[in-house]
Order: sequence, then structure tokens, then C-alpha cells
Amino acid sequence: MSIWLSRGRIRMWTKRGKKGICPTTKHSPKINVWAAFSSMGVFPLCIFKENMNNQLFISIMEGHLLRQAEVFLGNDWRLVMDNDPKHTSLISRQWIEKNIPNKMPWPSQSPDINPIENLFGWVKQKLEKEGPRTIAELKCKLEEIWGNIEPEFLIPYWKSMVTRCNMVIEGSG
Repeated sequence: MSIWLSRGRIRMWTKRGKKGICPTTKHSPKINVWAAFSSMGVFPLCIFKENMNNQLFISIMEGHLLRQAEVFLGNDWRLVMDNDPKHTSLISRQWIEKNIPNKMPWPSQSPDINPIENLFGWVKQKLEKEGPRTIAELKCKLEEIWGNIEPEFLIPYWKSMVTRCNMVIEGSG
């Protein structure tokens, strides 16, 4: 997930009859985030600046996912992720086959049914309400919001997977 500091909303007040000129930023500062959750709760966030590639993906899997999955879930878990090229490159596939106990098969042309996308949407809405003004504030607010997510709050997100998958199967996805 990428989170931009500014979502393009600009409010400006001017005197009646006067046109306002409002400076804009062509490329708002952003952070990239890798996150995961399970029925046991959220895993710690991995926040990074660089664009994701398959090497960074594997590094995050090794440094964050495997360590946290072992602590939270032991060997009884399944990885759910889409078919982004970073996830499906040869080096990524080989690493996943060697290190991940179970990976859920994912249709190549499916809607994004991964429940974490819905959770990210909720997090982004909360961040917009907080209105961080700097990258440091954005990171702080993000970590605060994420850290306050209780396992009970996640139940509808992971329980909806059965329904989501059945809808894809019924739609021949």
C-alpha cells in the first residue's frame, strides 16, 4: 500500500469576486507500507520509501512475515496475495515454494478480493481524518491506527474470504 501525504483535496477561501491561486505539489511525499494480519491480530508494519521490487518483497517476507507468522501462528497459516509481478517473478515464486507452508491459489484476472485491501481502505480513511502534515506525522498516525486494531475488529475481514472466494468461483474467475 502507498500512502500519500496529500490526497489532492485543497480548500481555499477568498473574498467574493476574487480568484484564488493555489499552489499544488506535483508529486506529494508518500510512504510505502507492507502489512499483514491474521485471526490473531495485525502484524507489525513494514514502512519503506523505495518502490517495491521482487528483492525487496523477498526481504520483507523474510524479515517480517516469516518471523511474525512463526510467533503468531506456528506453521499453521496460509499466505494470501494477488498476482502482482513482484509476487509472481521466478525468484519470488521459488522463494515462496521453499519458505511458505501454504499459499492460496489466486486467479490471474480476479477482482482484488484480498481482505487486507478493505482494511487498508479503512486505515486510509482514518488517516485522512487525522490530517497529518508531515511524513513523520503520517508514519506516527499510521502506526498508532494500525497498533490499535484489535483482533475482534478483524473477524469480518478474514471471515469474508469464504464468501469472496465463492463469488469468484461462481463468476468463473
